Amino acid sequence: MVFTSLSFIILLLSLFFVYYVFSLKLPTMQWVVLLIFSLIFYTYSSPKYLIFLTVSIVVTWLTSLNIERKCALPLCIILNIGLLFFIKYAGAFSRITGHEIGKIIVPLGISFYTFQSIGYCIDVKRGLVEPEHNILKYALYVSFFPHISQGPIGRYEELMPQLMTPHRFDYDRFVRGLERILLGYFKKILIANNLARIVDEVYGHYDAFTGKTLIFATLMYAFQLYADFSGYMDIALGVGECLGIRLSENFNTPYFSKSISEYWRRWHITLGAWFKDYLYYPVLRSGLISKLGRKLRKSGHKKAAKNITTSIGLFITWLCIGMWHGSSMNFIAHGMFHAFFIILAVFMEDGYKKMKERLGIRENSGVYAAFQVIRTFTIVNIGYVFFRADSLRIALNIYKRMIMNFSDDGFIVFLHSYDRAFWLVTGFAMLVCIMIDCLDKRVRWIDALHKAPVWLRWGVVYLAGFVTLVYSFDQPVSAQAFLYFDF
Repeated sequence: MVFTSLSFIILLLSLFFVYYVFSLKLPTMQWVVLLIFSLIFYTYSSPKYLIFLTVSIVVTWLTSLNIERKCALPLCIILNIGLLFFIKYAGAFSRITGHEIGKIIVPLGISFYTFQSIGYCIDVKRGLVEPEHNILKYALYVSFFPHISQGPIGRYEELMPQLMTPHRFDYDRFVRGLERILLGYFKKILIANNLARIVDEVYGHYDAFTGKTLIFATLMYAFQLYADFSGYMDIALGVGECLGIRLSENFNTPYFSKSISEYWRRWHITLGAWFKDYLYYPVLRSGLISKLGRKLRKSGHKKAAKNITTSIGLFITWLCIGMWHGSSMNFIAHGMFHAFFIILAVFMEDGYKKMKERLGIRENSGVYAAFQVIRTFTIVNIGYVFFRADSLRIALNIYKRMIMNFSDDGFIVFLHSYDRAFWLVTGFAMLVCIMIDCLDKRVRWIDALHKAPVWLRWGVVYLAGFVTLVYSFDQPVSAQAFLYFDF
């Protein structure tokens, strides 16, 4: 069930009604309402998906209850990651070996609920949380529908108490949630879906376009992906807010980052935190890496010990992040592309400091900050070619055309192939999105909206809602799907 579908709207309205009726009569049973509606949401996509979800819930729940057994956690991780790896890579292996294995079902959100469940088991093993003895309550934690499809990946200690706490209807919080849901629809329908027309046309027929058009389409993809993914998160977090539940933020103005590492601390925040806590740090603490670090330090190479061990951890982490996105080599290339710049920054830290001192560059300089933001955004866009292209071969061909065939031929004609209304609406929506991100650097946009005069606040809300609704009718059903559903 896609968030932009009519069936989802009906489900959501039904949930709000039943949920707050229970708050009056049976407040301690509100979590049961959430579980039922979450299972309805998930089953609607495909009853087959429910089998995978149920197996994951049962396996990780039993693991958490038997966590003291030596083999429980390793076996749980192997089973869950093994299943995820098989689903993502079985098709690739069948193409390589030439053996047909049939169509592989890719359950909705399996990457996200698998990571969330494994993280919970590891936290139980570390003694950070107590195991949940009620399997139905645990099932709600894993399957809570706003976050199961694309995240955010919720931490048990933050999310579970909120799911179990009764919530009375709070008008102000409910309205804020609806406003955030509206922003999500605004981003998805007016920006992401419109820009998808441009990106799909150019990347689908890349050999028919010159470098300038390919660069423009890649830039548009940056905004498409951000509007699509952050729009989903706005809807998910808005639904949670309406229910009195605060989900983790997953974006923090990533395109204003001053470095690649900062960009990844602001983009898909919960996924980055998961990999950091459950892969990167364990790799650094592993016996082999610790032994290497000690050996280098004893030989008098303290700085090298830190840089080399850090780089190994980063390389393994980014390799896994690339593989997590898909079996195609272009995703792995995208992960390695970002790993290169992050590892380079580790080794060049002292060199950067000396260079800035020699050039008289001040860290608090506005010009230098602008340069850092533009530099980072440019690098991110270069990497997006790997991420968007259908294969590594196509990505490399696109890079080649960008460099070797950079001309104006056809670019203006391409722009005129879309009418003026399309550019006005899309450009205005993108400008609004940029303004919101600029505002969020100082104060949350929703707080600023609520401080505005009543006539202005509701005027903005009604206008945004009207424009979004009008444009939603002209878009095909295929445009409803969110990009990260594929991961």
